Amino acid sequence: MQPMAKIPVTIVTGFLGSGKTTLIRHVLENAGGRRLALIINEFGDVGVDGSILKSCGIDSCPEENIVELANGCLCCTVADDFIPAIEALLARVPHDPVKLAAQRAADSSIDHDNPLEEVYEDQLLCADLIVLNKADLMTDETARRVVAEIQATVPRAVKIVETREGRIDPSILLGLGAAAEDDLANRPSHHDGEEGHDHDDFESFVLDIPATSDPAGLLAHLAAVAERHDVLRMKGFIEVAGKPMRLLVQGVGQRFRQQFDRPWGVDEARRSRLVVIGEKGLDRAGIAAALGG
Repeated sequence: MQPMAKIPVTIVTGFLGSGKTTLIRHVLENAGGRRLALIINEFGDVGVDGSILKSCGIDSCPEENIVELANGCLCCTVADDFIPAIEALLARVPHDPVKLAAQRAADSSIDHDNPLEEVYEDQLLCADLIVLNKADLMTDETARRVVAEIQATVPRAVKIVETREGRIDPSILLGLGAAAEDDLANRPSHHDGEEGHDHDDFESFVLDIPATSDPAGLLAHLAAVAERHDVLRMKGFIEVAGKPMRLLVQGVGQRFRQQFDRPWGVDEARRSRLVVIGEKGLDRAGIAAALGG
């Protein structure tokens, strides 16, 4: 029997609000006939990023090609979510169930919940390609400084590509053939050798808030709340009174963006819900009170 060809996997990782969803959507829109399936790991139970991609109307990526995992912690959802998702995707093409079972048996949970700096460094240390997105928001001097800091952190020769709005040629991002599974020794991590882990470095919660008639005013208020309570990220869908479309709101720190993404469904509850993400110790009650949740 001929050995089964490996299915190539590209992992896109980056900090909250770095532009991962925008980059993935650009790749989907320019897939060039490639057969792609997505697995999206989300914080919270409001699937904002998955919903954005599912509603984008890209012919090359129908909704059934997108699988979501919840709560942002992959190691704890391997058995419940990740493995079944992989099996469902593999079932679409011929595969070897014996080999798949062996891979499952050999797969151990990975401790990866780290403070902000360690998360950032771990992402750089495992990368085969570093996408410096939102380069248009930096001065040339800042960009040079950031590139120098990245090169000083990563011990291997890794290409750094500057992009705007996640626009990158899929041929650059996909098909690298890096065989990372054969090169783990050169991809060190802060959590190598640690026994057990906790999930106390970051926390998230979902907040229901009232509908708004003033989107611009709401965004200004969200920015103020984020600053006052040291919130890292807010994202969700908002009901705007009298409008048939739902409002997508995304914020990183005090920077927020908004857009109407699609009409509310006929039988869909018009709810304003936000995922709030921050480091351990978020003042949930204070944030909820400030936003009327």
